[in-house]
Amino acid sequence: MIRVSKILAVITALGIPAFVAAETTAKNPCEGEGNVAKLIAQTRLMPGADINDMIARFGEEPAFREMVLQAFELPLITTEPARTRLAEEFGNSWSLNCYRNGPTIPLKSSSE
Repeated sequence: MIRVSKILAVITALGIPAFVAAETTAKNPCEGEGNVAKLIAQTRLMPGADINDMIARFGEEPAFREMVLQAFELPLITTEPARTRLAEEFGNSWSLNCYRNGPTIPLKSSSE
C-alpha cells in the first residue's frame, strides 16, 4: 500500500497548483473542492507541518487560505488511520458546504 506521505510528496513535486487546477476544472466542482480540502488536511496533519509554508504553497486563493486555517484548528492525531479518517471528514465537510451553498473555489474553464 502506498503511504499518504509518498502520495503527497509526488503531488508536491509535480506542483500543488497543477493538482488544484485539475480539481477546480472537475466535472463535479464540489467533489474537487472536497479533494483539495482533504489534501490540505492530510498535509497539515503530517508531523512538522508549518502554517506559513502551507499558506505559501496553496496560493493566494481565499478559499484555499481558509482551508489551511481551518486545517490548523484540527487536533493533532498520532495514528495514521485516525489522520486519514480526520482528513476525509475535513474534505467531506467542504464538499457538503459546496453542495449546500455552491462552490467557494472559483471554477476554471478547461481552456485556462
